[in-house]
Amino acid sequence: MHKDTYREAILKMIRDGDAKICCIACGESDRSVIELHHVFGRKLSWLEVPLCKNCHAKITAEQNKLPPKDRKGCPFIGVSIGALAVVWGQQCIDQAHKGVDT
Repeated sequence: MHKDTYREAILKMIRDGDAKICCIACGESDRSVIELHHVFGRKLSWLEVPLCKNCHAKITAEQNKLPPKDRKGCPFIGVSIGALAVVWGQQCIDQAHKGVDT
């Protein structure tokens, strides 16, 4: 299936309420706050992941620390993946602490 066809099918499922989708970083499942994040930037948009608006904002803020001229290639990909890992990792740590506290 072509990536655009796949993306449109997923978005239609979300709009119609047929998909169980959540933020891959924190698990938020309120469809009204789920956005698709271009992991490698819009120009290399073949990889998109669902993120809630809060997690998306954290990752985008980290990406935006790079000057616009550097928001491409390996440095940008490294920052993007690293920022996603940090946000997801913090959620893992927080959930683990909650499990210990209960």
